[in-house]
Amino acid sequence: ETGTYDLRSFALELNGVSVELSTIGASISKLLLPNYASDSSEKRDDVILGYKSPIAMMESGNPPYFGVIVGRVANRIEKGKLVIPGDDNVYELAVNNGPNHLHGGLRGFSRCVWDAEIVSDGVKFSLTSKDGDQGYPGTVQVTATYSMIPTPSNKGASLRLVMDGKMMDDKITPIVMAQHSYFNLASHNDENGLLNHKLTMPCEYYTPVDDNLIPTREVRSLHSDPSMDWRKGKVVKEALIEYGMAHGGLSPDQAKKNVTLSRCAPNTAKTGSSSSTPGETYGFDHNYVVYKSSNDSLNLAGVVENKETKRQMSVWTDQPGVQLYTGNFLDGKALDTRYCKDSANYLQWQSICLETQTFPDSIAVVDEETPEFAKGKCHILKPGGADYHHVVEYRFEPMN
Repeated sequence: ETGTYDLRSFALELNGVSVELSTIGASISKLLLPNYASDSSEKRDDVILGYKSPIAMMESGNPPYFGVIVGRVANRIEKGKLVIPGDDNVYELAVNNGPNHLHGGLRGFSRCVWDAEIVSDGVKFSLTSKDGDQGYPGTVQVTATYSMIPTPSNKGASLRLVMDGKMMDDKITPIVMAQHSYFNLASHNDENGLLNHKLTMPCEYYTPVDDNLIPTREVRSLHSDPSMDWRKGKVVKEALIEYGMAHGGLSPDQAKKNVTLSRCAPNTAKTGSSSSTPGETYGFDHNYVVYKSSNDSLNLAGVVENKETKRQMSVWTDQPGVQLYTGNFLDGKALDTRYCKDSANYLQWQSICLETQTFPDSIAVVDEETPEFAKGKCHILKPGGADYHHVVEYRFEPMN
């Protein structure tokens, strides 16, 4: 698109952790972490995938949604058909991800330039999405406020994000926003990608998907599917091998070879002939049910560790779900390297996303039909109803 945009950047810093924010997509454009394995306190690396500048992000179109806040409805809506409880209409949304609607459409919140202001504890971004925007009914006003606070251990820093939304008219509308940063705790362009990272998630259940990555509305115990279970912690390389055998129709040898293949552009690891979707890119792209461990307002969604740098990131949220995505569709050729940081050529399984949210494609879920899935259903803004509120906190500190 042509025109003049007010692209602004802001920086927050605490205990050696610094973050750069931008008005395009209310995004995280840079995140520098100390190397806790180094003797030098000056050694820091940028640990999120992204672009050379906010202008580069805008010019590229940002097809992977690097660093941005997505909405009006994050994740997928099956076949782009929006059915809202209490509204007799069926709204036709843009189909921009295979047969489905993804992350709010062709120009969702992620591709808008937000207003911004410095507030007492950080930076507050705001955006008004008008009735009919991307096919959604109703006008909504949303805000996203980033702040940097100490971790409980005071050995690092927490990036706290609070997302709020309210209706500005009387039209019922769904809303779920998510932060879509891709993390690699070694460095955004580390040659090993995500493979050497360890992931632990206390989740006991996940929501299986069909061949088009739409939840079946089953809530499945991880006891019955060990390849999806992260409770004891797994090195991502080993988890991808296990997943390839269990869900990708691959032999042990094929699954192991694919891990190496994924680091050799322009090749990508693909499912085997016995898979229900043979010859397709694969990896983790699933919603997990966040385990509520206490009466605290925030619950642990996952912990990512990189032993080479001794960096650790834990993700805490008040949301019922977290989408685990391992960068399956990065292939080293979908992005023009002229736009990327350090001219990086991002390959498959380069990074991890932990997107806190309500459950995907859950707008029209009926409580009585799928009661467990309905516990994570999408928030609906309606007259007399509650406003939208979502908190996620990323805690960066040394590994224990």
